[in-house]
Amino acid sequence: MKKSLFTSLDYVDEGFITYLDKMQIDFPVWLDARYLEYEEPLHLLLTYYYFLNYIADEGVLFGNHRGTLLLASKTITDLLGVYSCSKSGCIHQASTITRSLFETVVATKFIYLDYEQRIDLFYDFKYIEQHQRLQKDQTAIEAYMYEEIERKYQEIKFNYNPKSSWYSKLLLKIIQSDPRLRGKHRKATLRALCDAVDMNEDYDRIYSSLSLTVHGSPVLDHLFVENGNFTAAPVFNSLVFTQSSLAMNYAHKIFCLILERIDNDKALQLIDYSRWLLYASLEITQKNNK
Repeated sequence: MKKSLFTSLDYVDEGFITYLDKMQIDFPVWLDARYLEYEEPLHLLLTYYYFLNYIADEGVLFGNHRGTLLLASKTITDLLGVYSCSKSGCIHQASTITRSLFETVVATKFIYLDYEQRIDLFYDFKYIEQHQRLQKDQTAIEAYMYEEIERKYQEIKFNYNPKSSWYSKLLLKIIQSDPRLRGKHRKATLRALCDAVDMNEDYDRIYSSLSLTVHGSPVLDHLFVENGNFTAAPVFNSLVFTQSSLAMNYAHKIFCLILERIDNDKALQLIDYSRWLLYASLEITQKNNK
């Protein structure tokens, strides 16, 4: 005769409470001990996150285009995401955010090659996305925004390819007019965008490996299966050093582009300080790899 649901839940509840009592004591101690092994690169990564916040709070970015502020904000919060995941032993999740940082570097470089035209193209794409969202569900956006979204959509819709990236229509024109790109790319893909900003080597060397973590490739089984047994325990290994340095490198590239365009003594000093922090991170990583 089958046990009642109530009896089954009692059994699970009793076992889980015993397990929970043990985990709540043992897990934080274990996690802190593992974190200490990687404290140096993670401390520097957190310091760099604070440094980027310092730049924002100092008012250096005041008066910049809202698109620039969006790029800066995304970069700062992504950096905190990499730190938080890495500190918790979530290397797989940190890789996903690092890939997002890479995409932001590529987009920022593309924008800053022709800033006046492309920053509006980047930022105004939100109206395309909002308009598409309204076609599916009008409750997704507050009613008072409908009129502005419709007005802006009609004004800018010819600058974009429907249901594609914000840069796709412009990039396709660039590909068609550039013999070097035209011979290699038929579509306005991210790889083509990387090629257009001279980051194709980074795409081949780094982006593909980061993509494995995003799409759940079985090559990552060593992160989740140990000695033939499934494990959900946090993972700490040398990737903490590599990803911390990589995330700082990407954030540095983005902020350099932003600060260089501001072009005053304070902005240039901040670039130098950022470069100094990045060198420190690279030294830590190289020391660990010896």
